[in-house]
Amino acid sequence: MIGVYYRLSLSDEDINEKKKESNSIANQRKTIQMFLETHPEWKHEEIEEYIDDGFTGTSMERPAFQRMMQDVRNNQIKTIIVKDFSRFARDYIEAGDYIERIFPFMGVRFISINDYYDSESTIEDNGMKNFEMVVKNIVNTAYSRDISAKISATDRTKQKQGLYLGGYRAYGFLPDPSDKHKVIVDPVAGKYVRMIFDLAIEGKNTKEIAVILNERGIPTAAKYQIEQKNVTKEQSCWKLKGESWTRETVLRILRNERYKGTYVAREIVQVTPCKKARMRNPEDKVVKIENAHDGIVTPEEYEQAIKVLRTATRRETKRKTKYYPLKGKVVCGYCGRHMVHFEQLKRGNHFRCRYGKNLPDGQCQELPVQDSVIEDMIRNSLSMHLFLFDKALDVLAAQEENILLKKSKLEKQQEALYQQMEDNSREKVKLYEQYSEGEVEKEVFINGREAFSEKDGEIRSAIQKIQEEKKKLIVSKKPDYEQMKQLKKDMDKAGSVLEVSMEIVESFVSEIRVYNQERIEIIWKYDDEILQILAQEKETMEVAI
Repeated sequence: MIGVYYRLSLSDEDINEKKKESNSIANQRKTIQMFLETHPEWKHEEIEEYIDDGFTGTSMERPAFQRMMQDVRNNQIKTIIVKDFSRFARDYIEAGDYIERIFPFMGVRFISINDYYDSESTIEDNGMKNFEMVVKNIVNTAYSRDISAKISATDRTKQKQGLYLGGYRAYGFLPDPSDKHKVIVDPVAGKYVRMIFDLAIEGKNTKEIAVILNERGIPTAAKYQIEQKNVTKEQSCWKLKGESWTRETVLRILRNERYKGTYVAREIVQVTPCKKARMRNPEDKVVKIENAHDGIVTPEEYEQAIKVLRTATRRETKRKTKYYPLKGKVVCGYCGRHMVHFEQLKRGNHFRCRYGKNLPDGQCQELPVQDSVIEDMIRNSLSMHLFLFDKALDVLAAQEENILLKKSKLEKQQEALYQQMEDNSREKVKLYEQYSEGEVEKEVFINGREAFSEKDGEIRSAIQKIQEEKKKLIVSKKPDYEQMKQLKKDMDKAGSVLEVSMEIVESFVSEIRVYNQERIEIIWKYDDEILQILAQEKETMEVAI
């Protein structure tokens, strides 16, 4: 199957005098269709389109691109075609890594039409093209970073003037219909925010406020934005983790100075243009403008709520938590959130879902699950998991040895064919010299030349088949093998598996889903890989029998 990839970023939608051609999806599709029509060998191939509309090329985290790479890993895609390198990626390091290392390793052919690049061209043809590819990718990266820097400079100027630049407004605010750079109070969500501040002024702590909001059915910020269809792009949307109110979400609202009418911008900034890395700006560099818009509460009410909140927080019982090997691995099987580890004399050491009391009708009602129960389950299951792990390693080792033997045999065959090609060439030259000196007749020379050419074609065809076989061997290698071998060495140093240590947990446990004392699910690392390896080995043995 052929994968056709299209990408369009928002900055590519303009057309000016210097930019005659629009990089629209329609134009990309037309270019690639014309290219496919000139290659009749692909006439009956299945075509799968992958479209990232409105995504930057400086990041590989694009939904359609990731879907395409998953199809590549599943051996469904053997050829990828793009209009040009800039549609594939604008980061020259990542683009080069995919084109020169990842795709050849996966046995995928990559074609960039406008750049006249085909990864299956001969080394002589691709020598200069590889250099051109590097230069073009560097130019694409520099272009993106230059655009990003200019846009950032313009945004900073607007932010210092107190202008909103789009994106999500704070919960309780809406864009002003008469001026998109200003905000107005949301008549619905604004009442919810007002309620939160009123409850805080009354003396309620954040946990108590979260319980009240959940009982009254007040939608969280994430849920409300999606219900009101204020979300414009799927990739920018919350993952709907905010189904219920928590201490953290309440505290985030009470600390937000925007609710007292203050314009706040540049709290989080980009570390490097065109890169995903972000950092929190120092407080003195955050843009703040007092009384920039109508507030939901007055500055006095805001300060009063913060003051009462500090007092209420001090009254809360401090829960003593302890660093524990399973910490961060144990999640509630019902809500999916991480459970908290407690060390208590009455209840004993246990895990509990801290969100249980915030959900009036939820199944995770803070029921404690003892450490000993989880540890016993890990010990009982780990021995079998390690046995299967070792068996899978033995299978992979045998496969690795078999691959090396096959590769060595193919290389020897290839060397012999190259020698035959060289001998054939010498004989062909010798025949030509005999003909030039009149030692053989013209008819003998023509017949001999055709025979040598036919033999040369047969040798080249045989070499091509060997190269294809070698590619299949590379693809069949398991990329996790080296990592699994290293993990085995580390585990040998870790000691007995009877002790649930940090090394054991980090090496083998991906997640522990706790529903109650009787129902606990352990998600093991490499579980799918081990089962797949052993299943393939079983099939191989059955075929051999």
